[in-house]
This record gives sequence, structure tokens and C-alpha cells, in this order.
Amino acid sequence: MPLGIRSMTFHAIQYNINRMIDMQVNQADR
Repeated sequence: MPLGIRSMTFHAIQYNINRMIDMQVNQADR
């Protein structure tokens, strides 16, 4: 069970980082 929670947390952090990068790229395009 702890491994599953750790995996979910890792994916959530990675998802947030990808969204932050996408927002920065969108601002740079404008």
C-alpha cells in the first residue's frame, strides 16, 4: 500500500511540474 501512495504522489508532482512548464511555454510563445 505505501508503494501505491508513493507512486500516486510522484505522478501528482510530475503532473504539476509538467503543467508549470506548459504555462511558462505558453507565456513565452505570446
